[in-house]
Amino acid sequence: MIQTASTETRSVAGADLFVEYDGQPSQLADSLNKLIDSRLSISTISNRGTQVWPTGSLFTNCVDQYRVRLEAQNGVNVDPADLFELCKKINPEIRICSIEMLLEIDGKKAYSLAQGQ
Repeated sequence: MIQTASTETRSVAGADLFVEYDGQPSQLADSLNKLIDSRLSISTISNRGTQVWPTGSLFTNCVDQYRVRLEAQNGVNVDPADLFELCKKINPEIRICSIEMLLEIDGKKAYSLAQGQ
């Protein structure tokens, strides 16, 4: 069996929320920004792999499934329980499909950057 080398530090740097939402990306961002505390911020929202917020083309044909990338501010370690609490606060009109934690291992990002980052 191949074993992964042990790491010194592991931390959660944020999360990707995969959601179903019928509105526009700016409306989704506004709804979520009202619930997010100062430790997190929305860095990007994408639809079918194309960035649609904070910038994006008006010609992008969006479907009702978005990925919202939440990232910690100032290197704060995010408690996964806080992310789950945020999910409980989200309005029923934003249906959460999946959550993917963004990990940092030994201070290095262990996740890929989104388009436009």
